[in-house]
Amino acid sequence: MKRLPIVYIRGYAGPTTGINAQVDDPFYGFNKGATHVRVGGSGEPAFYQFEGPMLRLMIDHQYQLLVQGDQHAYLENSQDGTVDADSIWVYRFYDQAATTFAAPPRRPFFERIFTDIGRHFTADGFNIESAAAGLYDLIKLIQRKIKADDKRVVLVAHSMGGLIARCMMQKVAVEKDDPAKNLVARLFTYGTPHGGIVFQTGVLNWFEDVVGPAGSDIFAPEKMYGYLTPGHKFGDKAPRDWDPQSIPPDVFDINDVFCLIGTDPKDYGVSKAVVGPKSDGLVRIEHAYVRNAHRAFVFKSHSGSYGEVNSEEGYQNLRRFLFGRWQVRVDLAGLPTFSDVKDAQPAVFWQADMRLSVRGLPVVLSEQRADQYTPIPAQRRTPAAQRQPRPSGAAADHVSVRPDHRSGRHARPERKSCGQAPGPGPLQPDPAGREADPARQQLRLQRAPRTGPRLGRYGDLRRGARHYPRLPAGLGGLEQRGQRGGDRPSRSHHP
Repeated sequence: MKRLPIVYIRGYAGPTTGINAQVDDPFYGFNKGATHVRVGGSGEPAFYQFEGPMLRLMIDHQYQLLVQGDQHAYLENSQDGTVDADSIWVYRFYDQAATTFAAPPRRPFFERIFTDIGRHFTADGFNIESAAAGLYDLIKLIQRKIKADDKRVVLVAHSMGGLIARCMMQKVAVEKDDPAKNLVARLFTYGTPHGGIVFQTGVLNWFEDVVGPAGSDIFAPEKMYGYLTPGHKFGDKAPRDWDPQSIPPDVFDINDVFCLIGTDPKDYGVSKAVVGPKSDGLVRIEHAYVRNAHRAFVFKSHSGSYGEVNSEEGYQNLRRFLFGRWQVRVDLAGLPTFSDVKDAQPAVFWQADMRLSVRGLPVVLSEQRADQYTPIPAQRRTPAAQRQPRPSGAAADHVSVRPDHRSGRHARPERKSCGQAPGPGPLQPDPAGREADPARQQLRLQRAPRTGPRLGRYGDLRRGARHYPRLPAGLGGLEQRGQRGGDRPSRSHHP
């Protein structure tokens, strides 16, 4: 994909005091890196220096950061059609709600005290639909100023920023009769609550919906309908069949959406206690993606030292989605169908653990594991009548490598085999004579001889790539970790 302008949209900053703190950052956090990673089965912290996504885009893909005191003023003062398309723009929508860019007004002492206290609980000046309208205006300004045949932009958003992007695409652009397909090429979200923020207790969900301190009621699933649907207003009741995690196909192509999902709640703040373990500490895993969009699961928290945006894992998924030429599809064939599992006696369930790495990178791009609440379950896909019988315990031949439909190039399929998969039916004994629990059986792709280009999740970006130092086992290469229930350690290989 050609290098198009990238617009970064940050997440929720909280009340006015939080907004005032965030506007001090010239690039709203897109410039922040990290020095901590979790490695090995024990998750011990280790040192790893990640420069930050903005700097890496400038180093790896020669993007430009055009500021000169004020990015927005730089655009407005440039002549039309003169700005390079390979540029990064930070949408500073919170600046208008900050109170630090003007001298404080003179108030009586007690009024000043109450005002200061109120700033810890309110976010006056911020409105999600106004922010979405401002994003639309910024995109139109960029389109007018850049010199490129393709005038669309790439939106990269963290948390609430993804909802601002969707409000612009699904409501503002539609009401202006200016389709989002003409404005946005791709949308990448980090930890966005596409399905809202839901707590484990009903009292907190009620409090978020009814009280909504500091504008947090925008995350109540019932209220998202108003700012994601044309012709409606915030607070309008959603129909029973409305799904906040769906983008209408006539609005935007779902193949151009990627959702990065965090699975590490332990490294986030106090909200992890009320959101629960199946989350990144703030957004539940099942609510962090758009239906049928591309997605990756990374062991990162919503933000902080172990956050999703300031991580090598997040950046590697971002650059492959934006610039990769190939898309790889892996099918596990011959596995039991949903009906097989449902009707099995005694009752069993099947799921697979998956870890995806690319040779030469020190991180895991995506992993779905039972201990992180993201295993791949048995799917309701192939009817039993259409499934070809296979002897129990036989290796499953599979894997077709299909080119990305946007690429126009063709890949030569590679034939790989899946590690011994248990056949349908009751519990199967393992080679050691113990009864194996299918819930812990892991289906792994074994590396096959390479006959074509090395393919990653979204393409081979290794040409001219940086060389990374070897890190402790568990972050890259081979990982050895013990399984629960006394299983022997297993080794995960890079496909």
